[in-house]
Amino acid sequence: MLESICHFRACADADDEVLVNRLVSHGFARLEADRLAVFLPIAFDRVILERLGLKHFTTDFSVRDRRGKWVHRELASESVYVTGLELAREARATGVVSCEDFRAVVLRRAELNAANDALNQGLEIKDGCVASALVRLCAEDFEQLSA
Repeated sequence: MLESICHFRACADADDEVLVNRLVSHGFARLEADRLAVFLPIAFDRVILERLGLKHFTTDFSVRDRRGKWVHRELASESVYVTGLELAREARATGVVSCEDFRAVVLRRAELNAANDALNQGLEIKDGCVASALVRLCAEDFEQLSA
């Protein structure tokens, strides 16, 4: 996972499709690259949001199936998220990930920007709640992982 982070920095101003294509071109499987693009920023964001005082995070995420119905899955069942959360916490404690690389991962999602906007307006975020909905993957992608 650590080897994927330099690609986030290289694609800092690009959309997820560019990042995923770059990861694939550097040897990651397509589904693995998609999962890294989605779950690593969620994990890294959560570490920063915790430090900003946010206390409430949902333990699941929502993803549509191929019929368009929303399905809920536990974040703890997603290994990229779990490992990413451990890596983000270690990075904050030890610097194993540079500040520039950490920032490139964190800024791929809107949650941190929303929290910063709220704080800049003088609002409290500690009683807020963060939930995640995925648009890049579908529920059936996760069934592939289990098979």
